[in-house]
Amino acid sequence: MNLNYLSPILVGLCSLCLSGCVSIFSTTPSSSELLKNKISSVEEVKEIKGLLTESSDWVKSFKSSELTSLLELCFANNLSWQQMQRTLKQSALDTKISRAGQLPRISIDGDYNYAELSNQGTNLAQIRNFGEQYSVGGALSWELDFWGNMRAQKLAGLAQYEKTQASYRKAALMLSSRLANTYFDLITQQELVDLQEQQSKASQETLDLIKQKQELGLGNKLDVKRQQQQLVGLQVRRTDYLNNYQQAKNALAVLIGENPNNYNFAPNKKLPSLGDLPKLKSKESLLYQVPSLMEAYHQVVSNRQDLVVALTNRLPRFSLSANYNLTSTRPSLSIYDQIISLAINTSQTIFDYGELKNLNKKAKLELEKSVLAFQEQYLIAVEDLENALTQEKFFKQKWQLIKQQELLAKESFEEASKLYANGEREFIDVLDSISNWQSLQQETIIAKRDMLNARVQLYVALGGN
Repeated sequence: MNLNYLSPILVGLCSLCLSGCVSIFSTTPSSSELLKNKISSVEEVKEIKGLLTESSDWVKSFKSSELTSLLELCFANNLSWQQMQRTLKQSALDTKISRAGQLPRISIDGDYNYAELSNQGTNLAQIRNFGEQYSVGGALSWELDFWGNMRAQKLAGLAQYEKTQASYRKAALMLSSRLANTYFDLITQQELVDLQEQQSKASQETLDLIKQKQELGLGNKLDVKRQQQQLVGLQVRRTDYLNNYQQAKNALAVLIGENPNNYNFAPNKKLPSLGDLPKLKSKESLLYQVPSLMEAYHQVVSNRQDLVVALTNRLPRFSLSANYNLTSTRPSLSIYDQIISLAINTSQTIFDYGELKNLNKKAKLELEKSVLAFQEQYLIAVEDLENALTQEKFFKQKWQLIKQQELLAKESFEEASKLYANGEREFIDVLDSISNWQSLQQETIIAKRDMLNARVQLYVALGGN
């Protein structure tokens, strides 16, 4: 059989394959193409949606429909959250891959060989001989889990998946808390800007009255300069609040997956109410509520199984194997050979320079580290809860006291204004009282934001709901 005519075809096919591979690996997307690339969302099962609800539903306690709507946009479009969703999917796939490696392996194979031999005979005639060989076979192999090695690997993989679930809850909790804090800060800065505009308007009116009194000979130039200085001071603080407002709005845009460059959002004018105080059954319940604590716990479980794997790796391994092979040679296709084999195999490492022994020691140390990390994480969780409860208590007291102080400052300003109008006080007393009142108005707004942020921190310390 002459195969010379096939050479150009084979060369062409090889060239086509090589050029296709080169074009695949040499194609690099540009930065602009990556920015425009839309990746489909990950479909989540009911169990995973439940984890998200546990870690983010607490936001609804503030009874703000606007904040709830922003939360839905955040979990639909936030890019870091979409990465976390895929990380959880990868962890679930790793568990399936580990489980598949513990099942029997079945494989099939086929083979075809063609050979042609040309000889020069004694009568100068060319003698050609050819032969074709076909073979097909199958194999099954299964490692017996005699010492529980593969079962330990399976349990370790499952613990890692549960740890990733805890990380998923932790990411949802931190993302929702960042959103709430940013939303509160945005409204706070807007309230401060509005307050500064009101204060500047009142300060300008006062300045006009002082100038009129000066023109009538009832005022002096010093009072005018002092009032002008106060007005400029209000305008300086207003620029700070506008800057903070824009930065908070940009942060909010990123959280909900929008481009800050063209994001327009006008929040409510007032901060939401505090809502009811969340209840804590006992500090022991933190073990099942706080995601960071659950992460540490599942790491301990995983490392315990890794230690079992390290121990059983030093023991003999057993496996079963079965093979079947059918071979036939042309032109005698009616004649074929069959090979069937069954085997029980065992292997034991005799000398490995202490590798398996040291791996066992390393796994034990890793387990001890994870237990210590769990104990430390529990102390941190209790500390976070105590700090959050302390903040909840004292920030609420601070807000109430500042409100009382603001009311007294307002009354002091009104009294100073009356005394100045009657000529019993200098204008500097009026300036001091109004400056104090204006500062306390600002502190009241900031204190309420701090009180709301303290409530957010309490929910974070409790692990959400």
